Amino acid sequence: MSIPEGAGDITAMCSCGDFLEIYTEHATYRVRSPESIDPGLTNPNAPWVSAKASDFGSSSKIVARVLLQGEPMIKSASLSDHVADKEDIIRQLHSCKEALLACEKVRLRVSGEIERIINKMSINGVEVEHGRHIKALPQVPNLDDDASTFLINIKRTIACICHLAPLFLPLPKRDNNLDHLKKSIGKLSNERHSTLLAAIDQFCPGSKHLIELRNYQEHPGELRTHVNNFSITANNEISYPVWFVSGKPPEPILASMNAAVDFAISLCETLLVHLIFAAMETKIPYFVQEIPDEDMESKLPIKYRLSIEISER
Repeated sequence: MSIPEGAGDITAMCSCGDFLEIYTEHATYRVRSPESIDPGLTNPNAPWVSAKASDFGSSSKIVARVLLQGEPMIKSASLSDHVADKEDIIRQLHSCKEALLACEKVRLRVSGEIERIINKMSINGVEVEHGRHIKALPQVPNLDDDASTFLINIKRTIACICHLAPLFLPLPKRDNNLDHLKKSIGKLSNERHSTLLAAIDQFCPGSKHLIELRNYQEHPGELRTHVNNFSITANNEISYPVWFVSGKPPEPILASMNAAVDFAISLCETLLVHLIFAAMETKIPYFVQEIPDEDMESKLPIKYRLSIEISER
């Protein structure tokens, strides 16, 4: 078995249950075994199947820090018996990665269109007719649809990340947002979870804001989410695309999308690390090693490693 010629070197691999993902720097290839294609083993000639799954590879910070960073942490950690099978946890991380990549595709598309329009206006300006009519003000195509797609998937990403918690802790249900997850963990009344709860608390305001942007778009009422394309202000200045909930200050859409993707990456890796430590049943002195920015590999830019303290005491 091999990946297509010219795809580049294999930089990482990750088994996700019934399929294997193989990564090059700029692409992902998904491989299925004959057993996953024919679970009943009815066809002795069932093939291995591989296909390109994504134009994002191990150099993507989403792929690297959501999935490829977390997988070795999970595999190496000594977890208590009540924790779910490690393959289930890795599959959930894969779901988080896929949901966030859906956001990233929209972000890149919107970013490209906004930059194209800004560059065009900086060269040609804006056509004014009869002194007061701004003719054909440039617009980002399908901005409402892209904003909706982004917000749907960032909300889905937050839910996927929250769904990691019941795989580590004896929670009665899956929570879809951090406020409810914090309450569920608090009801366990376990002193070991204090650090975990403090970490979740730091992300609650940002999570609530992103979810509200989506909820007030889907269910508008007295409050609703506004999505404004390029427009002209009362001062005859060009306003870049923004979104906001009624009564809240407008946010530049592109900057907000960038921040939301970074927020979700940080939320996923932070929650995963704290869940691992909350579910550990070992006296081995594990610690989280942070890799300095200048030492991060461009082909696989992971930020954290789970390591064992081996220094003499």
